[in-house]
Amino acid sequence: MLSKVQITNANTIDVYQLDQAPVSTGYSILTSFKPEIEDRTITDRNRTQNRGKWPTFSYEGGMSIEMEGRILADTPAHVMTQLELLEKSLRGTPTDAISVRRHGTLTVRRLDKTEDWFCYFTILAATFPLTAESTNIDYLLTLFSFLPYWTGVTSGNFFFW
Repeated sequence: MLSKVQITNANTIDVYQLDQAPVSTGYSILTSFKPEIEDRTITDRNRTQNRGKWPTFSYEGGMSIEMEGRILADTPAHVMTQLELLEKSLRGTPTDAISVRRHGTLTVRRLDKTEDWFCYFTILAATFPLTAESTNIDYLLTLFSFLPYWTGVTSGNFFFW
């Protein structure tokens, strides 16, 4: 379904590739990717002195993106290195100056498309449950984009999922 999932922090320095090829210090596999668009349809416009409701325009709200995966490595130290890289790509460092109203950029490429798509995101939840001396960590990320669509990296066109 996806051939690329990349998180770039708002500082554009920290980048993490989810579902990447194995490297010597470990890697990440993506097990689930679920974008969901909020619909803001109003259904309570009653017709005055008549049966039924008035039809209204339906607008899309934001888009939440839920990703689940696992960080795998050969040693617990390498797992922590990969976790730190992922965390930095999401949040940056504690001393980064906040200059934009987003945490970063999520870039994806679907297998049926030739162009990368991106959306700006903010973090709703990032969960990394740790087990002592483990060589893998499951993670759950919930990101939120204020726009309900993706933007083509090269074309600038808008795409619904």
